[in-house]
Amino acid sequence: MPKISVIVPVYKVEKYLKRCVDSILNQTYTDFELVLVDDGSPDNSGKLCDEYAQKDGRIQVIHKENGGISSARNAGIDWVFAHSNSDFFTFIDSDDAIKSNYLYTLSNYAQKNNADVVACKAIRVYNDDELKTAMNTFTNPTQPYRIYNGKEACINLYKTTSEISISPCTKLYKRDLFQNIRFPVGKIHEDQAVVPLLIYSTKKVVAADDVIYCYCCNSESIMGKPFYPKRFDDIDALQSCEEFFMKKKEDEIVKLIARKKQSILAIYNLKARKYNVYKMIPDKYKISIFSAWKQMDKLTRNAWILEQVDYYKHAPNRFLMKFLGDKNYAKLKAIFKRG
Repeated sequence: MPKISVIVPVYKVEKYLKRCVDSILNQTYTDFELVLVDDGSPDNSGKLCDEYAQKDGRIQVIHKENGGISSARNAGIDWVFAHSNSDFFTFIDSDDAIKSNYLYTLSNYAQKNNADVVACKAIRVYNDDELKTAMNTFTNPTQPYRIYNGKEACINLYKTTSEISISPCTKLYKRDLFQNIRFPVGKIHEDQAVVPLLIYSTKKVVAADDVIYCYCCNSESIMGKPFYPKRFDDIDALQSCEEFFMKKKEDEIVKLIARKKQSILAIYNLKARKYNVYKMIPDKYKISIFSAWKQMDKLTRNAWILEQVDYYKHAPNRFLMKFLGDKNYAKLKAIFKRG
């Protein structure tokens, strides 16, 4: 039986699926199975999955009704537990790509260190040229890495300068970690709800510096869409984890989650105003513009300013007036001027 199960949820990615699947099939490490979960995709994605399965015996295809990315990942996990004896899971999004040494690198770290989770670094690319360059750029095979226990890794995960991404991708997991854990169906930001619990349950996590996963940014993905109220699922996920770690009496982790939740709530309130959806968000998430500004940590605040800088250059008064309303415009303008 294959050692690694690669699970790829598939939905409306007809344009991107080939580059994703080809990057997996081109791995230098070959002891894996690829589980493609067609989540009721209305385009030709499901058909493409079947065509790949006919060409390569390592590919399994699941066709299911649309239930969202969490439902699709769960279907892949359930299929592996029912039909495979693989030792590890890894998740890859169907509009992303991995370098040819991705599986080899992660499995090598796992075996050498008897790790429960291995996390690598990712690079964001915005077009085909950037992807081509990234896919053909390889780091030194002796990259530094750190080893943490589960608690240490969780603390790292929630720090502003974390070495470990919250994404379920970019990681290799021991299969047994998913024995009693699944992704929450119907939610986005499912990573915030699950990855910390997985990490916490481990004895050993390797945080590697190898940049071997490519996030391919496109406007059709969930995170590529303009801001919309569903993004506040992020706050619910953080709240759930905060309650979990409170029960575990992990005070340091709870403080870090609270700080992160505060910053995210602040920046989401700002974005809700920017995209004219503030009235659509539930009252429990709403905070004033000044509370939002105060609640953001310095790095988040600077990132927000940089994100808007071009707009400020071209239409600062018009944007701020729309963003704040007449009443608060002058006051916040003074805050921006002070830096």
